[in-house]
Amino acid sequence: MSQTRSNQKNSTTKIEGLEELLIEISKNLQSQISERVYVWGHLRVYEGEHLYIIKPSEERFWSESAALNDSDAVIREHMEAVDGVL
Repeated sequence: MSQTRSNQKNSTTKIEGLEELLIEISKNLQSQISERVYVWGHLRVYEGEHLYIIKPSEERFWSESAALNDSDAVIREHMEAVDGVL
């Protein structure tokens, strides 16, 4: 019997140096546009069948509505890639 995606379990693996790498990426995703205004970008990395979303750990970036926005963006990017835009 083959395993379906619905019953696959997530696993956690500690990767040495990952925290430092994420901190460095975070610094590069931050831009100051005026004296008191900063913009933080989000990064989506596609690797085969895997998708990694890198963004600040603040709760507002991980809310249900943020997840819906992320899913819209991912679907749009896939549709553009199929159409040859990416």
